[in-house]
Amino acid sequence: MFIYLSMIKKIINTALNFLFPIYCVGCKKENFHLCKDCLGKLPVKIIENHINGLTVFAAIKFREDSPIAELIHRFKYDGAKEIAEILVKYCSNLAVKCPRLAPPCGVDCLLVPVPLHKKRFNFRGFNQSMLLAQELSKKWNFPVADILQRHRYTRPQVELDGTERLTNVTDAFSMKNPEEKLNPPATYIIIDDVCTTGSTINECAKALKKHGAEKIFGVVVAKS
Repeated sequence: MFIYLSMIKKIINTALNFLFPIYCVGCKKENFHLCKDCLGKLPVKIIENHINGLTVFAAIKFREDSPIAELIHRFKYDGAKEIAEILVKYCSNLAVKCPRLAPPCGVDCLLVPVPLHKKRFNFRGFNQSMLLAQELSKKWNFPVADILQRHRYTRPQVELDGTERLTNVTDAFSMKNPEEKLNPPATYIIIDDVCTTGSTINECAKALKKHGAEKIFGVVVAKS
């Protein structure tokens, strides 16, 4: 059923794009999600957050009325997968400006996307965190490690308040291969689009730590 809903959603989005052409979130110029001029005008401010012992880096502050918020909405809910490349431009300089993200020579660094539950994946048709990780992999030359799964279906975090978000994703993530042992010297960078309370990234980190990971960071496009 979720597959059929995803197909219907794609058809509707295609029709809407035909009737209502894509426009730049900054200047409203047609045929661009974000034109080159507006991309250059958007502020980039690296934000470092410490959430329950986990450091999470964000490239920009999330505001509901901002162009970035509109881009993320189109990306996640309108099926505009091509926006991943635009969003990653905000994150691509994090490894340069935050030396802790760049591991010593000879030490592995892996990008771990926050997984979607299979029901949500079938409905949406893609995992936005995986697309971001794949684009970042091209920029940073770090491999993507698709090693986590969301084994329990949870309500969308955006629908919940702060307290509910903390309990909603508790123990919702685990390793795809429960027998896998991770490499302690390696750096594991958890990738997501937006961080609010940090509960999702923290739960992913908890699952990695159970299997031997020690050096873990989070990288998101925006922090609200």
